[in-house]
Amino acid sequence: MKRSDDTATIHRLRSDVALQISRFLQRHQLSRAAAAKSLRISQRTLNRIADAQAANLSLELLLRIAVRARLHLVLQIGT
Repeated sequence: MKRSDDTATIHRLRSDVALQISRFLQRHQLSRAAAAKSLRISQRTLNRIADAQAANLSLELLLRIAVRARLHLVLQIGT
């Protein structure tokens, strides 16, 4: 796997996890402030996720947020 393939894979995984968190936020209909507090993240970070601007967030951070939200994720890579 080439480095550009690695980068693209990480980008897709990051986008997928951010989308699942965003859907979680929509389902629970909490205010952004309440959601940020319950997930133990800043409201700015939550806004980035909710507004589909998570490209600069690390995959590890997104996974930690998903764990805190008790999301059940399946990560799949490859062709």
